[in-house]
Amino acid sequence: MTRALKVADVYEEARRCEIETKPETFTANADDLKDAFLEAAYRVAELNEFYEKDLRAYFPHIQKTEAYKRFSAELKILSRPWDLLCNRSKHNHTYLVVAECSYEDGKWCSGFSMYHRDGEFVAADPRFHKNLDVMSFNAAFRLMFDTVLHIDIIAAALFNSIEEDEAVSALETYIVFLPYEAELNRILEHSRVGMPGEEIPPFKFGSQTLEAGLSGSVSPGKGMASMRFIFDFYGRDIKVRAPYGKGEFGSQITFPEGSSRVPFPMYLRMLISDVLIEPIDAPVYPFTNVSLSLDEA
Repeated sequence: MTRALKVADVYEEARRCEIETKPETFTANADDLKDAFLEAAYRVAELNEFYEKDLRAYFPHIQKTEAYKRFSAELKILSRPWDLLCNRSKHNHTYLVVAECSYEDGKWCSGFSMYHRDGEFVAADPRFHKNLDVMSFNAAFRLMFDTVLHIDIIAAALFNSIEEDEAVSALETYIVFLPYEAELNRILEHSRVGMPGEEIPPFKFGSQTLEAGLSGSVSPGKGMASMRFIFDFYGRDIKVRAPYGKGEFGSQITFPEGSSRVPFPMYLRMLISDVLIEPIDAPVYPFTNVSLSLDEA
């Protein structure tokens, strides 16, 4: 996650500079941002897999306990977004589309949409996006950190439920300090601006609302949103459905007669700008355990 956060900082600083000085240019490295974010998502998915499979191998006697059943059910809910993102990327022709959003009040954020390709048609993946077609990186990194932290919490609760066996000697253990504090501080420093309709409410501890609790809250800016989407694709004739139901557009590329059987020589990048989105009422989501606009089933 450390590298992904650094890459996101570099990308967003570069884009803000371009928007202020040369708004018609686009030289920031969106590919590096997508790769770094996907790498972080894969790491979270691998952590989930460790807890799911390796714990059963290390402690086979806990599988039939009620504590393990609760742990397994909660783990599936927590890990679902990252497992889905990684599996769809690897096996189902699904990829990240970088998005940017500017609000009337001057707030700005970047994010992504998971796009699925079916033949020559690409659209936001309905398996991943349930309510909203775009997720901000501000929300995604907070959700990612929240997932890792809460999996550790429920794993600790599972271990604490295991009865001590007085017949065996105590194991020698070591304390390993994980870098949660440093990453939490980095995430808290990130903007809390979300995409239209996207909101993670402040974390609540009992009756107390903690505005900066855990990884913090996210909410949209004020007024209309002007959005830009960066589509990378391979093919001669592509039809794309824009996020938020903003119509369809396509790209047709022709070559000299007789060259139709020649392999297509390039990837193409298409920038779609000035997509106007009216304010969207944000659904209420718990801060933990359920991801923003993702499939929970």
